[in-house]
Formats: sequence, C-alpha cells, structure tokens
Amino acid sequence: IERRVHMPTSTFYNLSKEKKERIIEAIQTELESNDISTLSINKIIKRAGISRGSFYQYFQDKKDMLQYMMEEFFHKMTILTGEKLQKNHGDLFQSFEEIVYDIHEYVLHTDLKEMHCRLLSDRRIHELFFSIARKEKLTAIFYKEMESLVKDEIKRDDFLLLLELLIDVTASTVVEMFQEENYERVFEQEMGKYHNKLMIIKRGCLS
Repeated sequence: IERRVHMPTSTFYNLSKEKKERIIEAIQTELESNDISTLSINKIIKRAGISRGSFYQYFQDKKDMLQYMMEEFFHKMTILTGEKLQKNHGDLFQSFEEIVYDIHEYVLHTDLKEMHCRLLSDRRIHELFFSIARKEKLTAIFYKEMESLVKDEIKRDDFLLLLELLIDVTASTVVEMFQEENYERVFEQEMGKYHNKLMIIKRGCLS
C-alpha cells in the first residue's frame, strides 16, 4: 500500500515568494469557480504565467497540487487537535465534535469559502486528505497528547483503532456536510447524526 503524502516537488519550494504566490492565487481562482472534475490546468498556468512544463516541475500531478492547497487547512486542524484535547482533558468524543463545529465556522468565514467547500465535499479529496499516511499522522498526534492514559500495549492498540474509527466517521461527516449546495441549512442535521454516531461508538467503548 502506497503511503506517500502527495506534495509539491522541491523545485516549487525553491521558487521566489512572488512566483509561488502567483501560482497559488491562480489555483485558488480556478477552485473558487470550478469543481474538481472540471478543474483546468491550462487556465491555471495561463493565469500564473507559467508553461505546462513548469507546472509539472512543481507538481507531479493534479493530486499533488490539491494536496498542497489543503496543507494549510490540515496544519490548522492539527494545531486545533492538540488544543481541544487539552481543553477537554483528553475527552476524545467531545474534542472531535468541537473540531467539526470549528471546521464549519472556519469555512463559513474564510475568504476562500467556495474553494474549501469544493475540496471538503469531494470524496476524491477525502480519500487523498485522509489517506493511510494522513491517518497515521493524526493518530500519532492524538496518541502523543493522551499517552499517559494508555498504559499497556493492548490498550494502546485498541486506542489507535478507536482513533482511526473516529477519524473515518468525522471525515465522512465533513464530506456529507459540504456536499449540499446550501451547506449551512443542513449543518445542524448532519451534526445531529454525527453526535449520535459518536455516542454509539462511546457506548461500545464503555461496554
């Protein structure tokens, strides 16, 4: 199983700040007005003022490009994860529920609302963003925060499986939440279903 996290090549990171910003702005503009399936690399390179050959020196493929566009979002969620666990004294279920609320608020008030909605509601992005490599990274973050609660190897294995299950359920909820055109209208309904799923999992753990 491939566990590579798609990212741009080193050539992209070595570009000048101005050129990187121009390329990123071109991608954002395209994502603000087009679904992933109709995304045009030709329009992006035209807006950015680069050649097709240059584009593929920076990104191996469209997945690399989309992964990069989600990287800042992933970084914010990573920081939020630790903050929520500390705030809720290690309560995984409360922390996950609050994170989904915060994701909704973040998307609602970001300048790139349409872009984030398109990325978060697309199942192909879901599979890329919550790949095996990503889930391993997230579970490692959660486990580090709660390591003192996990004493032996069996409990540790169960704990990691629980984290993976919660990540899958949460990712699926985020996809469903933003698939509706009027995602604000369905938010409370989706959160209600998500809360019920968390409680079912919690009862199973307690039993």
